[in-house]
Amino acid sequence: MNHKGAMRIILSITLLFVMKPIFAQSDSQAEPKIYVCELRDLTRRVEIEYLDPLTGLPCSVNYYKDDEAPGEIKVLWQADNSTSYCEEKANSFVEKLETWGWSCH
Repeated sequence: MNHKGAMRIILSITLLFVMKPIFAQSDSQAEPKIYVCELRDLTRRVEIEYLDPLTGLPCSVNYYKDDEAPGEIKVLWQADNSTSYCEEKANSFVEKLETWGWSCH
């Protein structure tokens, strides 16, 4: 094997190890995140939905009142450029629900 061939192999292996965590992060990010909140006999769900499995964008924060309006989805926020926007909004909303007495997990 010549010097150029060896360098290509080393570069390919290096790129594989460098890029693998990036791909793994994108895959896990694309799975919906769901919070279930309960108060007495009522249940609410707050879901962060990622529409593109690779980029996680666009994303939306969806709110469900399963007991009062089964199957109805209320989109609270959405973003085309930043998944962190959806995550921050969802977390903030869940914290607000908890201050109102809801127990969320």
